[in-house]
Amino acid sequence: MIYAIVLLSAFSLFSSTVLLLSIRKNLQFVELIEDFFEETEESIKILEFHLSKIEKKSKLEIMLDDPIIRELVNDIKKSKEAVQLVKDKMSTIVEESE
Repeated sequence: MIYAIVLLSAFSLFSSTVLLLSIRKNLQFVELIEDFFEETEESIKILEFHLSKIEKKSKLEIMLDDPIIRELVNDIKKSKEAVQLVKDKMSTIVEESE
């Protein structure tokens, strides 16, 4: 009978230790996720700022008909679309989590 009590106590102590370690690890993950979302929100603000700058520049009329300049303008427009896409995806993730 005493062996059963000792065994039960040892198992209970082991289970409690594992539970505490699990809780500690989960709290660390919660902090990590919160930090990730804060960084994501800051990144969205940065993307919005640069998107507005790119958008203004991509609407400028170019007087030179040089192919390199035309290609540069097209690259700016594609960059604007890429920044917009990333911003939208990140915004969607943050909105869904709230």
